[in-house]
Amino acid sequence: MDGAWQVHEAESRFSAFLETGVREGSQVVAGGGVETALLQLAGQWRRLREAAEPGLESLLPTPDARIETLAPSRRRSRSRPVPAFV
Repeated sequence: MDGAWQVHEAESRFSAFLETGVREGSQVVAGGGVETALLQLAGQWRRLREAAEPGLESLLPTPDARIETLAPSRRRSRSRPVPAFV
């Protein structure tokens, strides 16, 4: 795995791990051969997070949106008999 570090190596050589991430980009931390963590530059992480979150404009319906089908129609409820209290 290119750009991958074992957990013990990333711990013991954290400065080198961090510098490599800044210089070469994202770095993967693997423990027992399984990728478990990722070192990513903060700016890149923010851009990815912002791209993944929908903006308010995308959540609002457009003028030609068909919103009548969003909620199921409600059936009329039958009235229940009112119990007599003595």
